Amino acid sequence: MSYAIRENRKYFDAINPEKIIEIVRERERKLRDVLPELLKMAGFQKEKPIVEILEGDEGIKTVLNDILREQKEWLAFGSAGKGPEVLSYFAEHWEKEREKCVPLRAIIDSSQTGKDRGKRLSKLKNTQIRYVPEEYASPSSTWIYGDRMAFIIWNKERPIAVRMKSKEITGNYREHFEVLWRAAKE
Repeated sequence: MSYAIRENRKYFDAINPEKIIEIVRERERKLRDVLPELLKMAGFQKEKPIVEILEGDEGIKTVLNDILREQKEWLAFGSAGKGPEVLSYFAEHWEKEREKCVPLRAIIDSSQTGKDRGKRLSKLKNTQIRYVPEEYASPSSTWIYGDRMAFIIWNKERPIAVRMKSKEITGNYREHFEVLWRAAKE
């Protein structure tokens, strides 16, 4: 709108609608100029982790199916053999799908349960297993895949998964895994 004052009265007149586009473009240019500073001030430069808690068998299955969807290398360490114990039928069939498209490197403790699980896993395609001393056994598992990771607490009645999506945090855990991998025995 524009206006003119004549005889102490305001007279309004509509402007060409194309002028609106020019005004919007000019404001957009100004915003783009200050946007980097605004983002710094607001703290949006760093990625914020996304954290979820998934409960029960269905929660663990959700994480396992996410691993299949990602189709990235799966790094696992911690508890040995709890998945088949808690998810029996599902774990067996899931593992057959996993070996087709997701490489696995797992670090397992050298307890008898760990060795038995490692022996079964090492027969699968796309699977490498290494062992750490038995005293490193853990009641939980840590899984790293793509830009995600999950901590699995293997409670038989109600297992829990804490899944996190963060390139930075997952990258740190991936580096930790690589140190353990080099120290572990074949």
